[in-house]
Amino acid sequence: MQETRPYLSNHRMLHTSDLSESRAVTSRMWEHHRVTVRGTDPFETTINGIAKCGMGISYVDCLTPLLMEFEPVQNNYYLQIALQGAVEHSVNGRRASANSDTGVLFGPGQALRMDATAVHMLLLSPDSTALSLAMKTRGLPTTSLEDWALTIDFKSPEGHALAHQCRWAAQELSNPGSTLAEEQAFSHLRAMFSSLVVDALANNAPSWKSSEGAWLGGCTIDDLTEWLRANIRSPLGMAELTARTGVSSRAVQKAFQRYFGCSPTRFITNLRLEDARRQIFAHPDRSLSEVAISLGFLHYGRFASGYFNRYGELPSQTMAQSRKHDS
Repeated sequence: MQETRPYLSNHRMLHTSDLSESRAVTSRMWEHHRVTVRGTDPFETTINGIAKCGMGISYVDCLTPLLMEFEPVQNNYYLQIALQGAVEHSVNGRRASANSDTGVLFGPGQALRMDATAVHMLLLSPDSTALSLAMKTRGLPTTSLEDWALTIDFKSPEGHALAHQCRWAAQELSNPGSTLAEEQAFSHLRAMFSSLVVDALANNAPSWKSSEGAWLGGCTIDDLTEWLRANIRSPLGMAELTARTGVSSRAVQKAFQRYFGCSPTRFITNLRLEDARRQIFAHPDRSLSEVAISLGFLHYGRFASGYFNRYGELPSQTMAQSRKHDS
């Protein structure tokens, strides 16, 4: 469906032909980002939006094709609904397209690159705490979203309901004095969208099971993964996992396949690559070899290859982006 309604017109945030002014508004969501105009058309964009009770909903009308690159999102989820035009995404190296039939969801810890035509779109930012809780309640994992929850099919009944309610809410919020903008009503709206997003994501649910409350020997699976995150720069292997849990290596292997869909080695490697990316953005002057060695990657070539496979770019490219933001 092609639409050009001026959604959320009663909540104008920006109308400008000044790219710097637009960047300043966008930085409220992404502190570090880069925007490049595609082609020779003059830049012009309108952004309407409202945020409260931990949730936000925005409408973007951008007449200019853009290339946008963002450092990893820290705490927020975003669902992009293209009403007209299309946006090609690379999310932690995984590719997806937001268009009239498909939404793209991105969230905490994900680096984002968007290549957009002239576009009209809605951007829903569900309450991150409520959404994570709803996902856990439904037995859905809250990590590695790009592996299973990157896209939402708006042609499915659940996806259609989600997109329809987003358009309805954005249209209702265009009306001056709409009660939907009041705190109590908006808190109900927040709960509704958390539920709708999870309903739509359930269609993509991976085959492995929720780890919530599951035990492996002397600790829960979630306690074990938190321990791994806290000690990710220490030597970690099967010996440390069996010592921590008190069960056999075979039991550890089966548990990780059951709850995360991968081996313990792959799980630890992914955590280390995530930490490497955080280190590069946080300390762009630190040498890449030092970052790799701090996480147990003794062969830099293997580190770079694994990093590229996960994020779609080399560590040196990430560092170059980080240094540009700091300059």
